[in-house]
Order: sequence, then C-alpha cells, then structure tokens
Amino acid sequence: MKHVLIIFCALFLMGELIFPVKALNSPNVDEIEEMLKNVESNMKMASEVTSVAKKQGEKLVETKVVEKAELKEAVVNAEAKVEIMEKKNEVFVQRMVEIGLDTTTAPAEEAKLAGPLYDDWLAYRKNGGQSDFEYYLLYKK
Repeated sequence: MKHVLIIFCALFLMGELIFPVKALNSPNVDEIEEMLKNVESNMKMASEVTSVAKKQGEKLVETKVVEKAELKEAVVNAEAKVEIMEKKNEVFVQRMVEIGLDTTTAPAEEAKLAGPLYDDWLAYRKNGGQSDFEYYLLYKK
C-alpha cells in the first residue's frame, strides 16, 4: 500500500509538471490599454462636470448675496415706514384725547366677555355646549 501511494504521488507530480493547469488567463495588453483610456476619458468628463458645477455654484452664491442685500434694504425701508406710521398714530391719538374721544385699542369682544352671563356660557361650554358666545347670547337674553 505504501508503494502504491508513492507511485500515485509521483505520477500526480509528473502530470502537474508536464501539463500545468492554466487557472489564470492573463488579459491582452490591448484590453488593458482600452480600459485605461476609458478611465481617463471618464476622469476628464468628471473634471469638466465638476468645474461647471463650481461655476454654477459661484453664480448662485453671487445671486443669493445680491438678494440678501436687497432684503436687508427692504427691511430697513419697512422699519422706517413703521416708525413714521407710529409717529403719525401718536399724533392722532394725542389729538383725539385733546378733543375728548376715546382712544382705547382694546377690542370690543374683550369688554363683553365678563359678568354673570359670560360665566353662565363658560359653564355651558364646560358641560359640553357647542355654541359660540354670540349664538348663546341670542337665546339667553
């Protein structure tokens, strides 16, 4: 058995040396050069696209800077107009007070929402009522 094993190993080694197995087929040099050309052309295209994107980004930044400056100017103008309107409003309030007119700025609804009738409506809403106060007033009076 020992001799058979030695003979088998020797035959195997001789077969391996005489007929080598070509597990790796090396590609042709032309295919490699073609792939390198493709990679180079793709890199050129990518650099062109990047430069175009950079230019567009710079243009966008410039337009946004201009828009921001315009908005700041508009805010300053609006604030100036508000100040002028506040001054005019103060003048009119002062004149109205001088002639005896009421110049309160509280809405009329806030003045109405007090008293026992309003408290009844609050209790009505707490117990599941759905009507608003104005509607409740029509039928409660």
